[in-house]
Amino acid sequence: MNDLVRMVAQFLVTGVSVVIVAALLPGMRVKRYGDAVGFAVVTAVLNVIVWRAFALLSVPFTVLTLGLGGFVLNGLIFLVAKRFVSGVQISGCLVAAIAAALVSVCNSMLMHALHDVLR
Repeated sequence: MNDLVRMVAQFLVTGVSVVIVAALLPGMRVKRYGDAVGFAVVTAVLNVIVWRAFALLSVPFTVLTLGLGGFVLNGLIFLVAKRFVSGVQISGCLVAAIAAALVSVCNSMLMHALHDVLR
C-alpha cells in the first residue's frame, strides 16, 4: 500500500478512535465522524509542530516528570486542536490529556487489528 493511502487510512482509523473515546469519556463530545477525522488531521499536524519544536526540551521534561509532562503536552495539543474543529468539544485539560491517552491506546488496538488489511 502506498504512503498516501496509508496516511489517509491512519486518519480514518484515528477518527474512529476519537469517536469511540468521545462516546466513553464524559467531557468530550464529537458531533460527526467528519469532525473526528478533521480533528485527527489537525492533531497530527500539531503533534509534528509541537514535538519537533520542543524536541530538545520535551525529553528532559518528560523524564523529570516521569512521563507526566508528555501526558500534559498531548492534552494541550488536544485543547488547541479542538479550537480548529468546531464539532469537537473537550471540557478541560485533564479530560483532554485522558482523551489523548485513550485515543492513542484505541488507535493502537485498531491499527493492530487492521494490520493485515493496511499492508
